[in-house]
Amino acid sequence: MSKYLYVLAMLFCSVIAIAQAPTFKANQLPINKNQEVLTRQFRNYQIFQLPISDIHQQVSKSDRADFSLTLNSQLRWDFQINAHDIRSEKYRSRTNTSAGIVENKRQKNIT
Repeated sequence: MSKYLYVLAMLFCSVIAIAQAPTFKANQLPINKNQEVLTRQFRNYQIFQLPISDIHQQVSKSDRADFSLTLNSQLRWDFQINAHDIRSEKYRSRTNTSAGIVENKRQKNIT
């Protein structure tokens, strides 16, 4: 019985997690003659303007962000972004000042 309750609880939690992920909509831009390079490289293409500031605000809230990006009725992508500090343990940031080279405090992870 407890096994079934556990499975039911996990399903419920996953549904809640999916329901809370925001969806961002991109705007399709018209193709004009200034995109000669794209036209030479691709037969068919579409250009979209992404809501970068909204996405940035969402992913900056925590070390993990889930969201969906809808481009049009056929293109919808689900994203899960996890923070990962790519700096090694030996990483040091230094600044050359008038008083000499100063070692900076390790900053918050931004990758």
